[in-house]
Amino acid sequence: MPSKNEIDIDPYQTLGLQPGATDAEITKAYRKLALKLHPDKQANKNLSPAEMEAAEQRFHNIKEARNFLLENREERQKFDRQKASEQKRKEAEAQREKTMSANRKQMRDELLRKEQQAKQASLNHAANKKNAAKKRERDSVVDQLRRDGTKLRKEYAEREADRQDDEELEQEYRKQKRLAKEQLENRQVRLKWDRKKMKTSPSEESIAQLFEKERGFGSVETVELLGNKGNQALVTFVEASSCRPCVDFYKNSKEMRAKFVGARKDTEEQLELQKEKEDEQAEKKAEKRRRTAGRENETMEERRLRQQGERETLLRQMEQEEAESGDAASRNEEMNRKSSHAARSDTSGDATEPLIRMPLEFPKELLATGKTPLQMLEEMERRILGDLLTPEELKSMQVGE
Repeated sequence: MPSKNEIDIDPYQTLGLQPGATDAEITKAYRKLALKLHPDKQANKNLSPAEMEAAEQRFHNIKEARNFLLENREERQKFDRQKASEQKRKEAEAQREKTMSANRKQMRDELLRKEQQAKQASLNHAANKKNAAKKRERDSVVDQLRRDGTKLRKEYAEREADRQDDEELEQEYRKQKRLAKEQLENRQVRLKWDRKKMKTSPSEESIAQLFEKERGFGSVETVELLGNKGNQALVTFVEASSCRPCVDFYKNSKEMRAKFVGARKDTEEQLELQKEKEDEQAEKKAEKRRRTAGRENETMEERRLRQQGERETLLRQMEQEEAESGDAASRNEEMNRKSSHAARSDTSGDATEPLIRMPLEFPKELLATGKTPLQMLEEMERRILGDLLTPEELKSMQVGE
């Protein structure tokens, strides 16, 4: 059973009754309001959520008021006495108000005003005190966050510095390791031999003795056999200069080959390719010089005879190519004619492409210019002999015709 302390409403006022109402009046008033405020009665009224919540609260309040007045007699009697006392106090104040003089009323109002001011000042002081406490707490939290942030930034800076130091140490370690590897590879050669052509398969000791004493390449530091077949070895010399004689000695050997290792291998291969290219270019220049060297001592008659022979050879070649191109053109025309005839017999009526196109070896652009065979021959001479003869030599060769 709820007590008056457990509810914050006036039960009589909630039920629309006067203090001192009978149980029958209380029951009647409750039933009347319950029929009106019951949730089932509110479902069809299209109320908003806030209105539905207010109706449910009112229904709850009338239930609490009914239960308080009918089921808790002692609390009800106590509440009735309290209400009667308040009523008598209000009546006494009203009577005193009537008999009170104007000065006393003014004094009373002044006293009430001061009480209100003191009360408001107290409330303001409490609020200010509370706000000051909140501000101090907030400032304390901000200061703590600031200190924590400073600490975290310092820790992060220290970790970042340590990480950079670690990266620098790691880079330096890798650099030193790479340099050490390159220095080691500069002193190494890789051997590979044909076991069928070797009388006896070499061992680590025999390879070291062969290179140091018999071949005189230099002091050998270590020899390591490689591979599952037992036909390879990695030789490490004391000095890097010992590798070159070893590689050059076995360069053309059919029994054993020696190669550089690592970056030096790539460098040496690039140098060899460059040297081969330079040798090839030098050979071309020498060949050109050999071709032109014999012509320096030619007489005019010998040069004219040689040029005439070269021209006759080119003319015969051109005549042969023209004959071949004419035969090919005839065959191509015949195939085109047959293709056109087949295309006309087709219901689609689309023309077909020539089935065979014979390429001409002689440049088409020269044939299409309408030049004489001699002019075309001179143009071909300029194209073919331009890289072998100087412009003056070529011009002197063609002027005689």
